[in-house]
Amino acid sequence: MAYGYFLAEVMPALDASACAHTIVTKLVGLILAGMLIVLIMQMRQDVANKIRGDASRVIGQVRERVADVWHLFAILYVIATCGVWALEISGGFDYVLRSTAISLMIIVASNILYDSSRMACAKVFQLAMNTKYGSLDWKNESADIYPL
Repeated sequence: MAYGYFLAEVMPALDASACAHTIVTKLVGLILAGMLIVLIMQMRQDVANKIRGDASRVIGQVRERVADVWHLFAILYVIATCGVWALEISGGFDYVLRSTAISLMIIVASNILYDSSRMACAKVFQLAMNTKYGSLDWKNESADIYPL
């Protein structure tokens, strides 16, 4: 990789055409993208195990599904970024960065909402269990009768 980059940077000094310089530079970039994809595939299982972790039932199912397909999203991201660079799309990196930031904010906000709603529900049910009529004490105080 370093040799390819070195070759691309030396080409103008060797009086190579701008077209040849561009081709070598884009080829080195595509090779780098391919190497990143291979790295993602090699780390697929380790990262999937980290994503799965030990989670609750509902979040555990979501994490299980994300762990199964995370590498596809990562590869798509590498291809999109490489495509924006290779095709020199104006505003492409801004769009990718903005989309990534918005996606991360949505994921963080949904996690915060999930955690706060779970804690609120736990608090409400805990209060309901502590009231006189919502308690689990099955004893009838007036007649000393216990249900079967």
